Amino acid sequence: MSENSVYCLFIINALAIDCWPFGNDHSSDCSGEGKKKKKKKKKKKKKKKKKKKKKKKKKKKKKKKKKKKKKKKKKKKKKKKKKKKKKKKKKKKKKKKKKKKKKKKKKKKKKKKKKKKKKKKKKKKKKKKKKKKKKKKKKKKKKKKKKKKKKKKKKKKKKKKKKKKKKKKKKKKKKKKKKKKKKKKKKKKKKKKKKKKKKKKKKKKKKKKKEKKKKGRRRGREEKDPPKSQCHILQKPKMKEAQGRPDCHLDTLGGHQHRCSGLDNAGILAPDGLWRHCLHLNVTDNAVLFRAVLLRGEFASLHDDTHICGELVSCV
Repeated sequence: MSENSVYCLFIINALAIDCWPFGNDHSSDCSGEGKKKKKKKKKKKKKKKKKKKKKKKKKKKKKKKKKKKKKKKKKKKKKKKKKKKKKKKKKKKKKKKKKKKKKKKKKKKKKKKKKKKKKKKKKKKKKKKKKKKKKKKKKKKKKKKKKKKKKKKKKKKKKKKKKKKKKKKKKKKKKKKKKKKKKKKKKKKKKKKKKKKKKKKKKKKKKKKKEKKKKGRRRGREEKDPPKSQCHILQKPKMKEAQGRPDCHLDTLGGHQHRCSGLDNAGILAPDGLWRHCLHLNVTDNAVLFRAVLLRGEFASLHDDTHICGELVSCV
């Protein structure tokens, strides 16, 4: 029990007996025997209280001492524990440090080993690369040589081919020239022959005319029978049909007039008196070519003075 509690009890007791010992308004109520009795009782109570207090104090002291001892013990224990813990921690730290050092050493060793290995690998790789490069170079050289050889061969072949072609061309040209010359010669000969023939004809005609004049005939030209191998001359009314056409042109062949090409109504008058229709007429080197369909289904062509008549149905 604490001091404050004792003090409170004291106040409560004083109030209970209706006597206040501290000189306030309640003191007037305490008088006579009762006061003495009360005083004695109070003294006894005080003594008891003091004893109790002393006992309590002693107990408290003892308790305090015990507590102190306990605290000291606890502190000592704590200190010991702390020391132990510290020691343990130190030991652990040392161990950890040692372990770390060992690990570091191991790592270093490993790293060194790895580095060495890497270096070795790199060296090996470099060597391999060099070897590969050398091989590649060799291969390239070989390929180049082969290519060069091939190119040379190709060039040679090409040259040979060109030479051959040139020779062939020259030969062809020579042949063509020869042919042309021959043709020209033939043409010239033909022309000369034609001219001679014409001259002869003219001379004959002149002679005949002279003879007619001599005889005193003034009737003009005699009507001749149409030549057996030639087509009739197209009459003037028939010629008028072709006028005004932009693709119309007259072609003269051996003194006979023929209808122009490209006309639907183009045609020739056959010796049998029938009109034969020609759809197309080709003109090449003074020669008129008729590709004609005959009645018997054959094709016929018309060159120079040779005309196909009678059997002619249509020209295409």
